[in-house]
Amino acid sequence: MIFGGIEFCRHALDQLQSKIHFVRNELFVDRQAAMRELLAIQRLDSDNISIVARKYQVCPFELSLDVSNWVDVIIGDYNYVFDPTVMLQRYFGEGRAKHVVLIDEAHNLVDRGRDMYSTSLAVDDLFVATGTREDKTTEKIRRALGVARDQLEALMKSASTGVPRPKPYHRGAFVAEAVPEAFIETLRALDRAIEVFLVERSSRELALPWLEPYFAVHRFLQVSDAFDETYRVIIDPGNQSLTLFCLDPSKRLAQTLKGLRTAVFFSATLSPLDYFIDVLGGSAESAKGCYASPFRTDQLTVRIAPVNVSFQERGRSMDSVVEAIRRQLRENPGNNLIYCPSLAYLDQLHQKLGS
Repeated sequence: MIFGGIEFCRHALDQLQSKIHFVRNELFVDRQAAMRELLAIQRLDSDNISIVARKYQVCPFELSLDVSNWVDVIIGDYNYVFDPTVMLQRYFGEGRAKHVVLIDEAHNLVDRGRDMYSTSLAVDDLFVATGTREDKTTEKIRRALGVARDQLEALMKSASTGVPRPKPYHRGAFVAEAVPEAFIETLRALDRAIEVFLVERSSRELALPWLEPYFAVHRFLQVSDAFDETYRVIIDPGNQSLTLFCLDPSKRLAQTLKGLRTAVFFSATLSPLDYFIDVLGGSAESAKGCYASPFRTDQLTVRIAPVNVSFQERGRSMDSVVEAIRRQLRENPGNNLIYCPSLAYLDQLHQKLGS
């Protein structure tokens, strides 16, 4: 009986493995066909990628990564290079040193870098919705969540009664220079417990509610591992949150730059230049230059139209904007670039200009 049961399980497993192998091969073939069709299109934008991915029923993000191996230039947001959580590891991981990155409007990378290397954890992040299916493991994790939540609330209470009182413009928040280690250790234990649970659970329904607290805790721990003198801890009783804030992103940016062949930062507002070289992870050896505009001064005209394009007034001012643009096009035939405050405004303006 036991022998027969084992043989049945082996037979069922062999069948399952053959089906999985077939499905994997089928998916691989679909992705290959999707790649060939997509590479035949000159414009590889999000719309075309989505259309082809939908046709072949493959993941559009994975498809975009596949075809990226066959293109010369990738255009994307800063975070695909510098953010450790979403960085394209195949291109910008450690030891690559063969890619050239061109960084437009580089002055914005300072604040973006602070955001990418900072993180917050709120009391509300340490909850799982009521009604979630439970077993012995989830009951244990829920208790661990409760411990972490109690410790975070205790930090909020100790901060709100702290001396000296925070400045009024801080809205009750406090700044500290050290991470509360006891709380971090509690989070590490919680992170391990949820991770083991997620690995062992094949039921998507059972695992799904625990993903949100897991990612919040895991991200917080990742940043805490990088915590040094360039960081500060912000305890905010008003928002019931603890933030690890990166004051100076230059060190982290420099680590990423080491993995590149070269990086070119450019912007019309990189001044003072030495300051931006420092905060963007450069060094004394970094090449630098300041170049005059290729346009003559008599080619520049500034015109200010008394038109209110705020959200509430756009409908009433649209005709005036259309007339101003038409006058510009009549007086300056050729290529003209028009910026709009939103895509919706662009659509309305396009319709008016075409009518």
